[in-house]
Amino acid sequence: MYKKGSGKKSISRNYQNINCESNKNEWDYKNKKIKWGSIEGYTIGKKLGEGTFSQAYKGSCNKTDINVTIRKLIKDRPEKIKREISVLRRIKGSVNNAHIFDAVKGDDDKKYIIMHYYINDGVIKKDTPLSEVELKGYMLQLLNGLDEAHSRGVMHRDIKPSNVVINRKRERLKIIDWGMADFYHPYKEYHLRVGSYYYKAPELLLGVKQYDYSLDMWSFACLFAGFVFGDFPFVKGKDKSEVQLIRSISGLFGEGELWDYIEKYNLKGLSEDKLKAIVSPSKKSKRIMSKAETPFKTELALDLLKKTLKVDHQERLTAKEAMEHPYFDEVRNA
Repeated sequence: MYKKGSGKKSISRNYQNINCESNKNEWDYKNKKIKWGSIEGYTIGKKLGEGTFSQAYKGSCNKTDINVTIRKLIKDRPEKIKREISVLRRIKGSVNNAHIFDAVKGDDDKKYIIMHYYINDGVIKKDTPLSEVELKGYMLQLLNGLDEAHSRGVMHRDIKPSNVVINRKRERLKIIDWGMADFYHPYKEYHLRVGSYYYKAPELLLGVKQYDYSLDMWSFACLFAGFVFGDFPFVKGKDKSEVQLIRSISGLFGEGELWDYIEKYNLKGLSEDKLKAIVSPSKKSKRIMSKAETPFKTELALDLLKKTLKVDHQERLTAKEAMEHPYFDEVRNA
C-alpha cells in the first residue's frame, strides 16, 4: 500500500547556479525586448515540415546566398517566443546544438527564426545500418550537446529522434528544436506538459515539478536503448496515455522503484488510475532486457544504460559523467 512520505526538495547535481542573479540578463526573457530584423533579407524556399507551433522552410540569405532554415512561428505566445530566442542565443556557439542567425518579422507582422540549415540523414530509427563505432560517436556528440546546454543553464526538455539531426558525410550531430527548452533555477517548479510521449521521464508522469537537467538524460537513455535493443520506441505505451506509460515503466523496473520514488518525493495527489498502473513486471516485460540480440548490446552499453535509465532522476548520470563512461573510450579522442 502507498504510504505518504516526508517528501524531499530536489536540486540538480550539477550546474545548479549557472543562472544566478548576476547573470540575469542572460535568462530573464520575460523582461527582454527582442530586436527584430526583416524577412526581406531572406528568400523562403520549399517547406520542410510543420508542427503545432511552427512551420519550417529551406531558405537562403540574400546577402551571402548561404542556405538557412526559416521557422515561421504560429500560434505561439509572445513570452514563449522570447524564451526560445533567449535560449538559442544562450547556447549559440556550441558544437552540437542548433545555431541561430537571426530573428525577423515580415510585413504582416509574422515572426520568423533564422537557423543554420542542417542536412538530416534520418539515422535515428530502427534498422538504420550503423557500425558500433558510429553509434558511439553520435551518442557521445548527443551527450556533448546536452552538456553544452546544461553548462549554460538550459534544459532542452524534448529530446527525441526527430529533434536530433545527423549528417553522416560530415559525421556531425546537432540537437534542434529548442521550443520547449527553459532555463534551470534551483527549487523552481516547472510545468509538466513538456517532452514527447515515449521519451517522457517518470518525474513528469508522477508530478515532480522541481525537475532539472536530468530530465534530458532519461530521454537520452530511451533513445540509446532503442539502438541497443533494436526497438524504437524503447518504452511502450498504449493509446499514448500517461497511465499506460507508467505501467510500461513499472513493468521494466518493478513496482518497488516507483513506490520508493513516490515516497521519497512525497508525491501526493496522484490519480487512482496512475496508482493502479504501478504493477509488478509481467513475463513479457521481463523479456525486454534480454530480447533480440544486436551488435550494440554489449556489457559496456548495458552498463551505461543502467546508470542513465534510472527512475530516480537524482541517481542518473549527468551528461558530463556519461561522456566519461568507458563505453566511449574507443571514440572519445577521435
